[in-house]
Amino acid sequence: MYGTRPWIQAEGVAISSEDGIPLRFVKKEEKIYAFLLSRPRSRKLVLKPFDSVLKARGSTSIEMLGEGQLKWSQTSHGIEVELPRYLYPSPAYIVKIEPAPEIEK
Repeated sequence: MYGTRPWIQAEGVAISSEDGIPLRFVKKEEKIYAFLLSRPRSRKLVLKPFDSVLKARGSTSIEMLGEGQLKWSQTSHGIEVELPRYLYPSPAYIVKIEPAPEIEK
């Protein structure tokens, strides 16, 4: 994605969601983009880099590019996102989180 850079706090080695979906995080300004590198198997996705927990800020907005706003909740494991019922085939799916969440180790 043009103008982004790896999110240093969460990057380093390959990251996977709890259900094994490969994830990559990049940052632009106060936004984090999570790239899902394969099609999710379920409608629930927990965004969780490494052994850390993402903590959403008060006014957090989460959307899947091309699909719109997503329902989400904060759990003890990270940010749990409810994905759309149907996703068109794509080489990657992108979830935008704004503002960038905090990381707890």
